[in-house]
Amino acid sequence: MIKKKRVAALCKSKKRLLMQTLPDNTQWIGDGGAMYILAGIEPMSEDSLASMLDYSEKDITAICFRQVNGSEELFSDDKERDVQIEKPPKRVIIENAEYLIFETVNDLIFINGDYLKPIVTDDQTTYHMRTLSDGQNVLCVKKGFLPEAVILGVNFDNDALNGWFDDLAGITTSVQNKFMARRETVQEEPDMQMTLEEGAE
Repeated sequence: MIKKKRVAALCKSKKRLLMQTLPDNTQWIGDGGAMYILAGIEPMSEDSLASMLDYSEKDITAICFRQVNGSEELFSDDKERDVQIEKPPKRVIIENAEYLIFETVNDLIFINGDYLKPIVTDDQTTYHMRTLSDGQNVLCVKKGFLPEAVILGVNFDNDALNGWFDDLAGITTSVQNKFMARRETVQEEPDMQMTLEEGAE
């Protein structure tokens, strides 16, 4: 299930709402960085979508509504293209923003965590790495066998990644020198905790 109001908020923040209707008459909407299926309803016009998403007249004026014709392989339920992701994602901070790393045995993808907020997860929700014919990786979120969302990965350049590596190295050094070393010193002085407890009394 997709929280439509969360999709509405994403598209409003980007001032862009893209729509694609597939040959099977399913409609997908999103801001282009992620697309979400509108399951169980007939494809909607721009006006109907705006009404469903509770956009005001001001919102409608500010948001660019556009029909697109993206590759159908992006939305396909073809399991042969997908590798299921078994491990939970790792949260990282790069350039002061939070991202999620989803990883398979041979590949990984950086995802903007905001794109997962519209998805209602349960024990049938699974995450898959999908490689498109052009070599691009996307995250495909499924409910059972059916895709609910497809999310493009963040393509960091080498400068951004090297900056992140430097940050990690700096954090590691600080923790080792300023926390771990101090903790070892405290552990070598067993009376210190007792002194603190006596002081608290």
